[in-house]
Amino acid sequence: MNSERSERTPCSIGPVEQKLVGGRYEIVRKIAEGGMGEVFEARHHMTKKTIALKVLFPHIGKNESSRQRFLREVSAPAQIGHDGIVDVLDSGVDTDGSLFVAMEMLQGDTVREWLDRGGHDRDAILDLFDRVFDPLAAAHSRGIVHRDLKPENVFLHETGKGTAVVKILDFGIARDLDTSQDNVTKTGIAMGTPHYMAPEQAMSAKGVTAAADIWALGAMMFEALTGRTPFDGETPSAIVVHACTQPHPPVRQLVPDLDPRIADLVDRCLA
Repeated sequence: MNSERSERTPCSIGPVEQKLVGGRYEIVRKIAEGGMGEVFEARHHMTKKTIALKVLFPHIGKNESSRQRFLREVSAPAQIGHDGIVDVLDSGVDTDGSLFVAMEMLQGDTVREWLDRGGHDRDAILDLFDRVFDPLAAAHSRGIVHRDLKPENVFLHETGKGTAVVKILDFGIARDLDTSQDNVTKTGIAMGTPHYMAPEQAMSAKGVTAAADIWALGAMMFEALTGRTPFDGETPSAIVVHACTQPHPPVRQLVPDLDPRIADLVDRCLA
């Protein structure tokens, strides 16, 4: 018996299994982190499909307003049903109470990153925005206003075929115009990003219409064509006050050789 014991090898239970988010997603790596949660590259445990997994911090899920914002982000893309809107594949609640949403995995750059790299001619800039119009129009036709349209929320997805597809991201504060109740925002509370926030949205996010997204698109085009935002200030409040009380500089004042039709389009968006 003693000799049998000496010949035995220590028992091994193997590596500890990685926790699966929602019981089905394996985390591969962290992509980004924000104030509300983290975004990971992840893989479905069974199908091995690679996805982008946004996981909200556990305490966020306990806040009703944040839960409503999460539900908007999950439901809006499915309602719109356009290839130019990021595809939401799944959602749920993890064992610790964290809300999560699984989205298609995108490869490429945000428009902010694309613009910051520079070196783009005017035709490339106009072509980019031409491809934003259609998915945004699709959202508006379904009665959905994005309310936080900005360069960081538009993505150029590399398809692997030498082309880039525009994808609009983050419908977290989107508003459904066909719904009388809006639990995400309340009258008098402004939500959005100051440089791209229409004056009426700065005063109250609750009553905004599709025109607020058009204004934001105009601000993005203004920046892409001129290299500066239409309204500036030392603080977010100063930017908002400027936008609410003063006209933006005419685009052709900054870019004299710009096609008058394009300049008129941008100026009309920002009217």
